[in-house]
Amino acid sequence: MEADTENVTEKSSRKIVRREATTVWQRLVSYMFEPEDGECLAALRIAFGLLMMIDTMDERGFCQAEKRWMEPMKCYFPLFDFVKPLPGRWMCLAYAAMFSGVFGVFTGFHYRISCAVYAIPYWYIFLADKSSWNNHSYLFGLLIAIFSVTDAHRNWSVDRWLRRKMPSDAPSLVPRWNYLLLRIQFFIMYFVAGLKKFEPDWLWGYSMMSLGHHHVFTPFRYFFSAEFIDHWIVHVGGFLIDLFSGFGLCFRSTRPFTIVVLLAFHGMNATMFTIGMFPYVCAAMIPVFCDPATMSKMLRTVVESVWNDKSAPKSIVYKPPTRTKQNAIVAGVCMYTALQLFLPYSHIVTQGYNGWRNGLYGYSWDMMVYNVDVAKVQIKVLDHVRHEQFFLDPNGWTDNNKWMLHGDMLKQFAGCVAANMPDRHDNMSITMDIWGSLNGRFHQRLVDPNVDLLHAPWSPWSSVPWLLPLIRHLDWWRPWIVDAKRNTDNDLLFFADFPGMTVRDIADDREDTTATLAVLEGAVAVHESWTSGGGDDGAVRLVSGEAMDVTGRHLVTTVSATPSCYVFAATVDSGGDSVGGGGGCDVSNGSGDGGGVSTRPAAVVHDRPGCSEACYAFAFHAVRDAFSAFFFPHHCLTADGCNTNFRGV
Repeated sequence: MEADTENVTEKSSRKIVRREATTVWQRLVSYMFEPEDGECLAALRIAFGLLMMIDTMDERGFCQAEKRWMEPMKCYFPLFDFVKPLPGRWMCLAYAAMFSGVFGVFTGFHYRISCAVYAIPYWYIFLADKSSWNNHSYLFGLLIAIFSVTDAHRNWSVDRWLRRKMPSDAPSLVPRWNYLLLRIQFFIMYFVAGLKKFEPDWLWGYSMMSLGHHHVFTPFRYFFSAEFIDHWIVHVGGFLIDLFSGFGLCFRSTRPFTIVVLLAFHGMNATMFTIGMFPYVCAAMIPVFCDPATMSKMLRTVVESVWNDKSAPKSIVYKPPTRTKQNAIVAGVCMYTALQLFLPYSHIVTQGYNGWRNGLYGYSWDMMVYNVDVAKVQIKVLDHVRHEQFFLDPNGWTDNNKWMLHGDMLKQFAGCVAANMPDRHDNMSITMDIWGSLNGRFHQRLVDPNVDLLHAPWSPWSSVPWLLPLIRHLDWWRPWIVDAKRNTDNDLLFFADFPGMTVRDIADDREDTTATLAVLEGAVAVHESWTSGGGDDGAVRLVSGEAMDVTGRHLVTTVSATPSCYVFAATVDSGGDSVGGGGGCDVSNGSGDGGGVSTRPAAVVHDRPGCSEACYAFAFHAVRDAFSAFFFPHHCLTADGCNTNFRGV
């Protein structure tokens, strides 16, 4: 009897839980399908479409499509190997389709089709090259996916104007989930970005050093030092803004203050960094957190004052979809939210993309947290049949330097090099020696220089064995490194290396150039000539606290049982200026197009190169011929121009 009673009680409790869960779900569905004014959503669509037209021409690369996609030996880094760039000028058509699609989004013309026409080539170009990824490009792709499923075309659109059953002066209502989906996306972006900044490097002020000297902080420098601005305003302030902005926008009492802070924040970012339309899109999307009816009233007031439109708005009864469709839509929103919460931490699963930073940079929202300054990139090719070895220019076949920091792209670059040398493909090996400094640490190797990357193992699901870890136990030197660089005019280069490894350092060949090598920790053996081969003959052993002057070519081998760290101080004896990179590892300190390989975000907006007209002309003629073939087929049959532009593609 007692067992039967327990079973009955258990079944009863299960029914209660099931009934309560069903009730909660029904309330959620009803809440998400409450009607809201759609004019604010239409305004967001127009703003997004306008900004994405600019983005298509600029950061997406329509202006530079020929240089980016049409060089025959260019190396690309697709997420999936089967995603290849279209041959020849067909990439121009992809850009033309993307621009025409986003123009349709902007005007609300054949809205769903326009969203697809924009989104498909956008994601294709995005997936075709990981080296150009960043978080805001990922955000733009998500936003077009969100807009494509909303009813943002019910107001202020060509589609609405062409629909006779819906008067153009009557605002259409949209379900609340249209706004909620956008709110969820931006809340996750801000909140996860704040969580990612809960990182010692960021909170201690090492991620974005020297921004306190930027002119945008001039008013602050009347009251605070540049170092104070760097730490407390840039880093701590940025952490607090990201972490709490989403919450501040969700509550009516804190929303006005949060909006002012975010507008200032995004405006300063637009001034300091070359990050395209990202700050403008974030600023333009802030009204999504406001009450739609209030925003609609404000927008209608503006429209009436500009166009003198005094027509009274008419209400249209909102007709929700069937209950089954409602449940499916709400389930889709919940799944999308869960996916967006998982992806920033998906590096737990995709360990092959992990290195000094976790996961691929692009969907993790760790904006500006990890900045690597690359000091040396040496790519050596060995031909085992011809007994030849030579070095490659790391920038010769690529447009940027992000590939140098990720194991998956290093592997892809090695494969690209082999493909560009078919006569050596089966008999070659490729090694790389890359030195970088993460957030002001010592410059150290990223890759094992003795591993043949062409044949090295790599899997997206397991850690990369030939990527070298950060030497974190030397982090206590970092405050001293930062102070030394700030308080001296000498060119100081700080290096750390692993036991048993040798680095070939090149001081300036002139005899009046001297580089002082001082060992900070561990022990090294210094050879004054490359020909000594790294043995003990003729080597000068230095331990912690010792230093010596070196000139010309020399070898530095770490002989201690633990990693060593040392500093080069380059000076000129004959009254000249200090030689940048003297004693360093093939150092190039530039960050622009002058040969530098720094991956730090640019704090200065450089002049952009002019757009190529060839791609525009091809796309224009191809679209014109397709239009003529569709609407005037007899003309195309008699005229030779319809197919001319496709020859030689």
